[in-house]
Amino acid sequence: GLNVAPFLLEMSISYYTEKSNAEDWLKTAIKELLYVDNLFLLFNKEEELKEKYEKSKAHFKRLSMNIREYSSNAVRELAQIPETDRSKAKNQKLLGYIWQNEEDTISIKIPKLSDKKELSRRDAIRYISAIFDPLGIIGPLLNECKEIIPELFKETSSWEGKITQELTNKLRKFEKKISKYQYEFPRYRSEE
Repeated sequence: GLNVAPFLLEMSISYYTEKSNAEDWLKTAIKELLYVDNLFLLFNKEEELKEKYEKSKAHFKRLSMNIREYSSNAVRELAQIPETDRSKAKNQKLLGYIWQNEEDTISIKIPKLSDKKELSRRDAIRYISAIFDPLGIIGPLLNECKEIIPELFKETSSWEGKITQELTNKLRKFEKKISKYQYEFPRYRSEE
């Protein structure tokens, strides 16, 4: 069960790029902003989009790879890219968050707790761990939920063991509280 393919892909792309005559901005992007098969190209002027598209497309073609699904908040400039290379999705996954490219906002997806009458320890842990916020933006709100975890392990030793109604009620109360807000904020843009 060892899956090294993503690592080998990323290392192959990085190695080839370092040895190539690619421009410095592309080398930097691949070195710092490549995550498995996702590459983030940054630019401050919307006019740069077409040029960076053409140069990154040509670079990956030399690798016999078809880079595609380009997305940008510069909607007018994005229209200059062939439709076959544009992402059809309006929302992109961006390191665990959801990026709405046209509005240029980031949001945090809040999962739904199972609607079973009786919850197992597995159901509770699945819900708690599905709240993904790697930057800790809503971290203070999650403290209440994280305090429930030790109680789950005191309740039952089995993953499928049912938890008490009191703990189920705590989780449902937490879900109700956290679900009534929308966690969306503008993407930070450096002026450099």
